[in-house]
Amino acid sequence: GARNEFKIDSSSYLFKNPIRLRPIEKAFLSSFSNEEKSLIELILFNKKDYQDELTKKMDSLSLLYLLSNSGLFYSLMLKLNKTIFSSFLSGKKEDVAEIILGSFLFLFSFKKIGVIRSFFSFLLRKIFKLKKKKVDDLTLICLPGLLLLAFDFNFAYQDGFFLSMGIALLYYFTNVKFSFYKKKKRLFLEFLLLNVFILPFKLSFSSGQFHLFSYFYSFLLTPIVAFSYFVCLFSFTFFRLGNFVSFLYKIILKLSNLFLKFDPTLSLFTPCKTSIIIFYIFFFIWLIFFNLNEIKIRRIASFSYIFSLLISFLPFWNYFSNEVCFINVGQGDSILLRNQNKTVLIDTGGNIKFDMAKEVLIPFFRKKRIYKIDYLILTHGDFDHDGAKESLCKNFNVKKVVDSKYEFPIEVGDLTLENLNRYNLEGNNENSLAIYTEFIDKKWLFMGDCPLEIEKLIIKDCPNLEADVLKVGHHGSITSTCYEFLKAIKPKEAIISVGKNNSYGHPDSKVISRLKSENIKVRRTDIEGSISYFSFAK
Repeated sequence: GARNEFKIDSSSYLFKNPIRLRPIEKAFLSSFSNEEKSLIELILFNKKDYQDELTKKMDSLSLLYLLSNSGLFYSLMLKLNKTIFSSFLSGKKEDVAEIILGSFLFLFSFKKIGVIRSFFSFLLRKIFKLKKKKVDDLTLICLPGLLLLAFDFNFAYQDGFFLSMGIALLYYFTNVKFSFYKKKKRLFLEFLLLNVFILPFKLSFSSGQFHLFSYFYSFLLTPIVAFSYFVCLFSFTFFRLGNFVSFLYKIILKLSNLFLKFDPTLSLFTPCKTSIIIFYIFFFIWLIFFNLNEIKIRRIASFSYIFSLLISFLPFWNYFSNEVCFINVGQGDSILLRNQNKTVLIDTGGNIKFDMAKEVLIPFFRKKRIYKIDYLILTHGDFDHDGAKESLCKNFNVKKVVDSKYEFPIEVGDLTLENLNRYNLEGNNENSLAIYTEFIDKKWLFMGDCPLEIEKLIIKDCPNLEADVLKVGHHGSITSTCYEFLKAIKPKEAIISVGKNNSYGHPDSKVISRLKSENIKVRRTDIEGSISYFSFAK
């Protein structure tokens, strides 16, 4: 977790980028309608407005990447330039014209790693041609990548760098083999192989949701989006084609609405870095031997990859481990207890601005290879504790929901959960469940939103109660966590589940002082994010 924080009181510019396109962008976009502006910003300037209807629909289909100004679009425009200039220019004049226009196009997305690599590769090709020096395609692919890494090795950790280099190498290795096929078949095979290549990233960006028809839909949309890119660029460079841009926006929107009506998905998993690395190792082994026509080795590589992919779907790690995780849901509570393959979720959190279940909880579960919740326990009815209940039950496999103190104790695997708030006081927080359990060699007490009155009643009726880890009541509000309670249960650690810069002022400074005065280690989700405790199963 985070232990230190730096704060900047003031800042000043030492150097400003002389190429400042944003003012030009704003002036240009001001003459367009919202629909037209949205499409141009997406395709031309890589600006995503997630409140825009088209952006939402394409994101739901996991096809938003098609509307991003990437190295693929840039390469497409370079090919188009070559076709146009070669029709009326030749020799050095043609090359110089291509370099000038290619450099101009580069200004639109010079922050994108894929575009930088494509531009360097294009520039090197033209320079070598003008100097009449022969250079092979593999050098033109690898040299820009090496130059980028020499400038900043951290580029190697960026998805854009990996995808750009990988796609370029993919086309290099398949170019000779696919050249024997007819044009339509070659384009289809290239498209199919490209989508297989980006599969791990698509799963990662869509939280493990695999859209069964995404390849077919992207195949239909790609030429329309490519044409839209050309129209938007023409509008920016020469004269405004607002009505045409709006027409293209509506076409893409109508198609996305149509696709959403029939969009079956498979709930797979969010690939971790290890599984992504394994994927690409086997993928490039297969690619190399495909190029060498080594059928037997190619089959072995294919089988090994498919086997490793199937293995990665299964929650093997979960069968050998236990876990307690305080999920970062902002201003709210959500706690996962996993006893091997048995799971309990205490509260769901909730946010009125987005679907907490779809956006946070379900992606979190898939990443951890959790495919069901055996018990969903709701401590009480506040929205920040049960706001995502309906969506979670609708979109995920929840076996049973518990929201009554009369259903305790609950036994799940080796877990026994008890509710210590057995009182009948008036008020929502006063009736919040206070759940106690012993798990992974620790004693846990999850106080929900229980106020001071309940804390005092609990320690009165349970004088021997102790807890190693306390989930602080009511997000650190002054209405909970009294001195008497802390002295009685003697926690070693206190977890505060709270949203950053929340409007309630949680956690209260007095509560923090109380915890520190008892030498209790304070951990907060607004500082550390999700907080997890692991143990190997016995």
